[in-house]
Amino acid sequence: MRRLLIKSLKNKYNNLSLIEKFFSISVVTFLSWSLFYNFILLDSPVDLLLIRYAVKCASAVLNLFNFETDVFFNQISIIGEKGILINNGCNILKVFGFYISFVFGYPNSITKKLIYSLIGFSLLFLMNVFRISIFTLITAYTPEYWPIIHKYSTFIIFYPIIFSLWSSLIKKS
Repeated sequence: MRRLLIKSLKNKYNNLSLIEKFFSISVVTFLSWSLFYNFILLDSPVDLLLIRYAVKCASAVLNLFNFETDVFFNQISIIGEKGILINNGCNILKVFGFYISFVFGYPNSITKKLIYSLIGFSLLFLMNVFRISIFTLITAYTPEYWPIIHKYSTFIIFYPIIFSLWSSLIKKS
């Protein structure tokens, strides 16, 4: 009985068009990542490590530009100014799920998918460090712009990177 069900699913999948296969795999990947993130990664040591490392890297970036920073676990501030708290919603793991759903849905070799996943993760992490640095400066010197910058930063910073990586993946296929 179980074999028949698996065989039936394989036949249905094989009869799908390329675009239907792409959307099917992308949706399943996105939903799987969302479940994995929300029920396993959220508040896990991996989640907290990414936050701490991003805050430390943002501090290093700001220090390069002669801003003295104060870091305490997931908090960062310019010394003497109001700081920000980086919560688990502020790391890249949610947006990474959106990115890999396309990468895994697109017809390519598993090697290429893994390479693009690693490249995407690295670039998204670097952009998050940049984003945290901007948040720290905004909060310290122009806090009236915080709500706008915080609300739209994902669209301005992450989505163009994701779209560029997707375009690169398609062009190199």
